[in-house]
Amino acid sequence: MSNRDMEWILDSGASVHIVKDKSLLYDIKYKTQLGISAVDGNKLQCHLAGKLDLHVSVNGESDMVTAHNVHYVKNVATNLLSVGEIVRKGNTVTFDMQGARVISESGEVIAIASNERGIFKLDTIDSKHKNVIDSVYSAEGFLWHRRLGHLNRKSMSIIRIW
Repeated sequence: MSNRDMEWILDSGASVHIVKDKSLLYDIKYKTQLGISAVDGNKLQCHLAGKLDLHVSVNGESDMVTAHNVHYVKNVATNLLSVGEIVRKGNTVTFDMQGARVISESGEVIAIASNERGIFKLDTIDSKHKNVIDSVYSAEGFLWHRRLGHLNRKSMSIIRIW
């Protein structure tokens, strides 16, 4: 999988989250002929959606956030995170010249996107840095992360389960 396949774009025009690699999804729900309207008027066919864990970098620290209702679209050009969906979950998204920030209801910055020539790309930990993720989430810690509804790293460290 190339770095481009792992890129996530924050998109205020996307009505749903879209992923190009269905192997990243879990808790999959099969849809019957769901069509997503594209800008050019074409319908993108989607037959399944699920959850997806994103390994993000926030102020130099790794964390994990879960995107819900992510639609798999075969042959889509890039992965998209819908700003509308993020906001519907109770989060706030702010944009400025440096980039964007996703802020939880509790006021915690849970994701950052860098502004690359007007495109807001989520700051993620790519597969080359998987060992960083593994050190943050031990096997037991990762299990509790999921059991607690995908609680973020900062909150997990406060309750000290692992």
